[in-house]
Amino acid sequence: MEASELQKLWKTFEIIAIGFVLFGMLLVLYLIRGLLAPFIIAFVITFCLSPVVDYMEGEGINRTLAVILLILLTLIILLILWRLTWPTIQTEIGNFQKNAPHYARKIQDGLTQGMKLLEKKTGFVPEGVLRIGSDAENPSQLSPADWEDSFLDQGAQVRSGLRRNGGWVCFYFLGKHL
Repeated sequence: MEASELQKLWKTFEIIAIGFVLFGMLLVLYLIRGLLAPFIIAFVITFCLSPVVDYMEGEGINRTLAVILLILLTLIILLILWRLTWPTIQTEIGNFQKNAPHYARKIQDGLTQGMKLLEKKTGFVPEGVLRIGSDAENPSQLSPADWEDSFLDQGAQVRSGLRRNGGWVCFYFLGKHL
């Protein structure tokens, strides 16, 4: 082999090796993506507060003391925001809990209309999709606990293969009416 051919072969090997390394790095990043969020948030906070610490240090305050003061100030601001927003959050959670059966009924009515529209337009009802109002109990009168039991049971049926998901019906219905 000539020297130029060896150089080309080496360059090809380098490109392939770099590709594998990059792929490996992306794979590792993908696998630890849940762990990266706190580090990214810490980096952003540090990046934003670094000029303030530098300014305070320029004014004669010890850098460690400046960082401690900024952390305390940030905690105080977060506590004030928490105290101001917590009552609203509690109210919204209570309203959602109170209105959950109504929301479930609206979703169920929309799905029922979607199924009727699908059956009317195509004459087809996917296998494993329960026809509401025929042999099923009225889902609008189920308690939240019964809804949860129903969904968990249906999920178990899907995983075991006894039932098909049928979730695409929602997308079909939403795509036609949005």
